[in-house]
Amino acid sequence: MWHVDDLDLRGEWRPRAWLLDPTTDLERELLVTGGSLERDETDPHEVTARVTVAELTGIPPTRLGQDLMPDGREIRVVAVGTRTGVEVPLLVGPITKTSWSRSATRAGDVEVEVRPRSWRVSLARWEAPQVVPSGVPLDTLIHLLVASRAPAVPRIVADDPRTLSRTLWWGEDTDNDPWVDLRRLARSQSMRLFADRRGAIRWEAPREHPVVEIGGDLLPIVEASAELDSERVYSGVVAFNTSQKGPAVRVTVWDTDPLSPTRIDGPFGRKPLFWGSPLFRDAEHAEASARSRLQRVRRQLVHATVTCRVHPGLDLTDVVRLTVPGDPLLSDLVRWSVDRIRWDFGDARMTVELSARIGVLDE
Repeated sequence: MWHVDDLDLRGEWRPRAWLLDPTTDLERELLVTGGSLERDETDPHEVTARVTVAELTGIPPTRLGQDLMPDGREIRVVAVGTRTGVEVPLLVGPITKTSWSRSATRAGDVEVEVRPRSWRVSLARWEAPQVVPSGVPLDTLIHLLVASRAPAVPRIVADDPRTLSRTLWWGEDTDNDPWVDLRRLARSQSMRLFADRRGAIRWEAPREHPVVEIGGDLLPIVEASAELDSERVYSGVVAFNTSQKGPAVRVTVWDTDPLSPTRIDGPFGRKPLFWGSPLFRDAEHAEASARSRLQRVRRQLVHATVTCRVHPGLDLTDVVRLTVPGDPLLSDLVRWSVDRIRWDFGDARMTVELSARIGVLDE
């Protein structure tokens, strides 16, 4: 959640965008006429903005498109409240695509796709295999590895004196994406690694408590739908070491709780989740991790999609409360995670996709 004191959500929000000049640090405001912002938990870079820039008098879209070429130039996008003039940053990052069109009678607009600065880390693929030694403090490791890929991108790394428990080998597959490797490391340490709204790479602990209510007076729900989904519900976990150079570790744990609907001898049946990590030190470590994961993935998964008033500060993985009149199941679940947000610029509403597991309490 992007925190702004006295954030007034009752008014509308309008996007503004600036083209950043990397040589002079000057900003040139663009005339935004449309576009969208999407945050997606399944995307390793998490956010994509598509900004439609109006045809400028005397400047054909071809020329404007050249000014907005995806050659390393960056755009800064904010949301501005119409009631208060408060600015909420949305994204700073490189232009990755530029397109335009025109008809026989008039020039068309230009649309640019903007991605966060983590994109720059991804582009700097590992050119050779990388050995990440054990024993290095995690905060130092993140600083060094991000700086080696994208030295110009600022880094905000929370103090983390924990050390890497075992040596890792990266850059040995066909993808060799440093950002994907770093995100996997973050997940294994129960941390978040992402590019924030001002363009810095952050390493921090995920939020654990509800931060906002969707469905209350500030964010009334226009429409809500939900479904129960068994696709990501499991009765067991198979934990194994994915490193070719580490010890061979493979442990399976099953749900044997006689009162559980996903017990191995119950109607749900045998359905294991295969969970690989290069960080498992031995069978005991893998078993403890697998049992902890099983306690979550054996719970029934609920997906909800709500349309509500725009909240430009809402982020992925924010934990929220839902208040849906007449639907006690959705309202009683206290650990809803934000999985996807879509806001079409100019619309007073946005769509939020959330998920929760029945029986997981707000601890």
